[in-house]
Amino acid sequence: MLGTAVLPAPEPPAASIPGNIEANFDPDYRNVATLGFRNLLNAVLDLDENPAKGYGGACFGDSGGPVFLGKVIVATGITGDVACRAAGRYYRLDTPFARQFLASQGVTLP
Repeated sequence: MLGTAVLPAPEPPAASIPGNIEANFDPDYRNVATLGFRNLLNAVLDLDENPAKGYGGACFGDSGGPVFLGKVIVATGITGDVACRAAGRYYRLDTPFARQFLASQGVTLP
């Protein structure tokens, strides 16, 4: 009598995985990185993403993601790169223009 074997699904060939996504990428898992302060500009936070200092950063596609200071969102991402470790730029939410926009959208501001 012949038996039936159940084989695991084959791994996709490496060429089918986009270059900016790791093979074990899980879109349902939220990643978090610690950022260091670099500079405060008129409308932008310039943050340090140097992994040699223990920092991480925004990846390509993370634009609009929040930057927290404690439990307060203080900025949103406006740049990122494939390696997630270049100098990050984040749009400040404490500027008059940003606060006016947020208020017009019904956001309660501190």
